[in-house]
Amino acid sequence: MTYAMLFVGLLLVFFPRRILQSSGMVPPTTLGLLEVVGVLLGTAGAALALWCILTFVLVGKGTPAPFDPPRRLVVAGPYRYVRNPMYIGAGLGLAGAAMVYGSLPLLGYVGLFLLAAHAFVVLYEEPTLTRLFGEQYRAYQASVRRWLPRFSVMDRPDQRWLRAVLLLGVLYLVVGATFATLAGRSGSGQMRVAWRLAAWVVSAAAFAAHIGYEHVRLRHSPRRTAVHAAMAVALGAFALAVAANVHGHAAASHNQRGLALALVAWPALSGLPAFVVALAAGSGLALIRRRVTRGAGGHS
Repeated sequence: MTYAMLFVGLLLVFFPRRILQSSGMVPPTTLGLLEVVGVLLGTAGAALALWCILTFVLVGKGTPAPFDPPRRLVVAGPYRYVRNPMYIGAGLGLAGAAMVYGSLPLLGYVGLFLLAAHAFVVLYEEPTLTRLFGEQYRAYQASVRRWLPRFSVMDRPDQRWLRAVLLLGVLYLVVGATFATLAGRSGSGQMRVAWRLAAWVVSAAAFAAHIGYEHVRLRHSPRRTAVHAAMAVALGAFALAVAANVHGHAAASHNQRGLALALVAWPALSGLPAFVVALAAGSGLALIRRRVTRGAGGHS
């Protein structure tokens, strides 16, 4: 147990602390909206990780560390909902810390941590558990997802688009809030422009991935693809408007009417252009697919 705690402390405390120290980050003197969200997110992540550790110790008679694994397959507690809640909790905790400190390097570490965790799970952990527990683990794999919990409505094949819309909406919210805060803290106009450009690039990449998922994976029509992509963008914009209203009320802003108007204006001004762009992109992809199919048919 001691070695496991040292292992967890190295990844989740020592390395993040070194990143913050090397980048000169200090705790914020005041808590704005992003910092409050970060505290809540970090607390939730820490609670989830602690729940996982206790479940491993009490039920599995082991620890989350790969060199001190549980003696029995753990399918209780948070493991009833996803197969890797420990990594999710750790990622949430680190992401919360990155939001509190406004640290982009720490946010990058979160991304690397999650990528490494995914590779470790796929390449080592799952084959090892399959070898140790056999059919018991295969049955667990079939009933519980690796990263996302199952929702009866969104698990239906004809409702997968809804899960994508919700996930992308949350992503747009996080990207918008994070980069807006970083831009606001920047001391120069060039850095503010750079942060806003970075937010646009990340959001554009997510938007393009959503269109590709709808068209290639779900085989949706260009119009349906455009509707769903616009819904995700509008959802993210609405969530940002809600966050701006909460922050405005907390800061006693004098622009309450403008903030209230943003609840309607931001989703509309974001969703309508997104629909047009997604419709054009979806139509282009459909045209390319038809030409490729026609060409393949001609060669055969």
